Amino acid sequence: LSISPSTQSIAVGRQASYQLALTPSGGFNRDVPLTIQPQTAGIAATFVPADISPQQEATLTLLPDSSVVPGTSAFEVIASVDTFRQSVDCTLEVFAVPIFPISDETEYLSDSVFQIDVQLGDANRPVTNLRSVELWLNYTQKDVLAPVISDAQRPAAGALLGANPSFQFTSQPENGRLKLVAESALVDGVSGFGTIAHIPFTSPLETPDNTTVLFTIDSVVAVDSDGQPLYLSPQNHAITLREKISFDVLI
Repeated sequence: LSISPSTQSIAVGRQASYQLALTPSGGFNRDVPLTIQPQTAGIAATFVPADISPQQEATLTLLPDSSVVPGTSAFEVIASVDTFRQSVDCTLEVFAVPIFPISDETEYLSDSVFQIDVQLGDANRPVTNLRSVELWLNYTQKDVLAPVISDAQRPAAGALLGANPSFQFTSQPENGRLKLVAESALVDGVSGFGTIAHIPFTSPLETPDNTTVLFTIDSVVAVDSDGQPLYLSPQNHAITLREKISFDVLI
């Protein structure tokens, strides 16, 4: 009994397929039921077909749901009937695709405009076939911080979404929240990692020195090109606002 590939890495909610083959030996020519051990909670395992015979192939599909904790699981695939028994090992790494606010710097002066990006995925945890995503971006210190919404500057879609995406935003400055809704124009969605939104922010000159602002993301709803949910893992980001010192120069 052989398996290919023996190791796969997928995001939560995606599925991994393995090809199984049984090589004939000693004239053995029977259908052999396939099983897998251990039976891991949250990871559904299916064989198509359920039995395998010499010189034929079967497909094992593993599908982790949103309850699965990211990590690596090891399995033993068994072909067994009567006294005949063959087995092969395989592993599945499950990762959560991160979604998080990020900025170029960790400190900004008051009375200036700076940009917070919303990034999806990274080099080791890419998203696959993302079609649309909506979320709330929350920020503390709402009394001194607000998104910039003007003809010259406003929230905009990021490069990961591809050309001509649909992009909408709703600002609730009184609650320190900004809702973002984005959809790729590509039929198959987008894959990889990168920025999905740019949001300019500003604070008044009199902002107290060393004001810490925490940005968080919640209420994330993402779907792929087939309309299936994508499970994303929100992360936080903090910056510090430094008071800009202003002087009147007398000549």
